[in-house]
Amino acid sequence: MKKIEIMGCGYIGLPTAITFTLAGYEVCGFDVKDTVVDTLNAGHIHIVEPGLQDAMTKAMATGRLHFTTKPEPADVFIICVQTPYRETEEHKRVSDMRFVESAAKEVGSVLRAGNLCVLESTSPPYSTRMVEKIVSEVSGLAPEQFMTAHCPERIIPGNMVYELQHNSRTIGADAYTRDAASAADVAALGIEVGDYVCLDPKTTVTPSGFLKSRFIDDKGSAACLLTLLKLMKDAGTRPRYDAEIHFTVYEEVGHGGATIPAGLDELLAVDMGCVGSDLTCTEYQVSICAKDSAGPYDYEMVCRLVELAKKNGVDYAVDVYPHYSSDVAVAWKAGGDMKAALIGPGVHASHGMERTHFDGMRETIKLIALYLECA
Repeated sequence: MKKIEIMGCGYIGLPTAITFTLAGYEVCGFDVKDTVVDTLNAGHIHIVEPGLQDAMTKAMATGRLHFTTKPEPADVFIICVQTPYRETEEHKRVSDMRFVESAAKEVGSVLRAGNLCVLESTSPPYSTRMVEKIVSEVSGLAPEQFMTAHCPERIIPGNMVYELQHNSRTIGADAYTRDAASAADVAALGIEVGDYVCLDPKTTVTPSGFLKSRFIDDKGSAACLLTLLKLMKDAGTRPRYDAEIHFTVYEEVGHGGATIPAGLDELLAVDMGCVGSDLTCTEYQVSICAKDSAGPYDYEMVCRLVELAKKNGVDYAVDVYPHYSSDVAVAWKAGGDMKAALIGPGVHASHGMERTHFDGMRETIKLIALYLECA
């Protein structure tokens, strides 16, 4: 039987420890507070969560769950400590990673070759690499001698007991030595149908202004919209007409554009512009799409966007994308009756290791602002 050690027994760690115990595992809950450990070893929970005390009572009755202030050897370590905000000297709010760093050191003190360390705490990019580095330094083991993964929490207080058992989880991991060559190998890694498997985006910003990363489509355009909103707030400007900014979570699959409210006169989708040998757009430009696989965009809107770009010195290109679509198509298919157009920064190698340039994003922001007639 594998032994799991939960690092931090708060609102995420304690329900996680109880759930794994009831699933048949031996579980150790680690916490730095003596009062918390004493309370939990007495069979009482120290947080408010419906149904958790009953689950705790059942878990303790199995004899497989105990709590300690000293880390113990285990097969799997799951870091569930808090990551509150702190303010920098520049008055920016960033994640306070001191608790994660401390937990990683505790894991490293008892880690053995072949163990797995999972970061579950809500954390900024590259935090898992930070944990891996700390654990490696403290344990004396090379990163390829143990496994590291990120599995962010996806449960809501008030329904944790149910959601821990039924929610699908997102897993991101480094694997140095093992290949998955069959369905059985994948299942052995704990990955099931319906799970999300995320890859390191390997984001790189070059001195010349190129942004290279996975998932720029459509994160790049979301960044353009967020930047424009920040610029408008700082300048105190507003669009000439009533405008709504929507961020679609499920792009182009019916949950995105289909939720756009009725009564709109126009819809401007901000997606990505394709870069290729048979296209005119480059990473330095904003693309104005005349037509895609769903058909032509509104002719008047397309012409208006082109004229705005011409008159205001915006670097643009007009293209046809026969193999692509956008949330406009979803909105139209859902019954939306509005004029619509599509623009976005030029992105090379869509759906691969993508690349754009800050110039293209800047030109996109300019064109959106011109379209909105911000003043």
